[in-house]
Amino acid sequence: LSIMAPAPPISPPPPDRSLWWLGMILMVGSTVAGAIGGLFIRKSHLIASRHARLSWAYWLVGIFVVQLFLNVGMSMAALAFAAQSLLSPLIACQIVFNAFLAPCFLAGETLTVRDGVGTAFIVAGCVAAGLFAPHSDPHYSLQVLLDDYTRPAFLAYAATCAALMAGAYLGSLQRRWQSLQRVGAAALPGALVGNANIFAKAASGLLVGAVAHGDWSPFAKSPLPYVVMVVAPLMAGLSLLFLNRALAAWPATSIVPTYISTLVVVSTVSGGLCFGEFASLSASHALGLACGVLLVVAGVTVQASGARPKAGG
Repeated sequence: LSIMAPAPPISPPPPDRSLWWLGMILMVGSTVAGAIGGLFIRKSHLIASRHARLSWAYWLVGIFVVQLFLNVGMSMAALAFAAQSLLSPLIACQIVFNAFLAPCFLAGETLTVRDGVGTAFIVAGCVAAGLFAPHSDPHYSLQVLLDDYTRPAFLAYAATCAALMAGAYLGSLQRRWQSLQRVGAAALPGALVGNANIFAKAASGLLVGAVAHGDWSPFAKSPLPYVVMVVAPLMAGLSLLFLNRALAAWPATSIVPTYISTLVVVSTVSGGLCFGEFASLSASHALGLACGVLLVVAGVTVQASGARPKAGG
């Protein structure tokens, strides 16, 4: 009878963490692509009234080739070789690349002293968040990941984050306070990407199990896998939509730092709260993480406090 019993499903081998340096190189490369992609999108809006066809070419290359293929592709590949907690500080590199490339690539965009100070705070905060965040690299089973989405902690986090994203969206629509409008427009796509990561873990596991190993059983047990498979790409797509809108209205030097800092903070907090990674934090690391978040908030506040031209100004 034991011979006739079906064999247990074969789990994919764990990623090779000895190639962590390759993961770091890929993540830095993805931030270069992310910065260039954002500048292409911004450029397309700046020349739209004068060169319609060239504008479309810039936009398509920026969105699909640079952002989706290079930026997203390299960042996903990086996670196969190194832990997310090791790679998360490197996302702040995109702020630096954007700050130096934007004045060279886009006419009329300059890096002011206020931008420099705010960017320095944001980069320091992102690095601190990555250094003091949990550095454990647990390998969750697919069922554990799916179960996490129904736990009270995740539901409370999801409700709070949904309210904050709704506030960012409403802030981006109002016209009275331009600083609030700009921060809301930049923070919303960052929050969407940061939260998409917690669904992408389970979505990738579902795809690998179904396509590579022929295990479709999760889809027969519950509607939750279908929800996860829809929510992950939907949030990523919405982030590109709102990032495109933000770059159409504001200079890249003011949008990208807020966008990236929100992404880093949300990714760190969501992973810690939703997957219980904060449970292993010592008091000193918790304090360091809190200081990192406060530095990011301070940097965004410094940048947002200055007047900015809109719509290609």
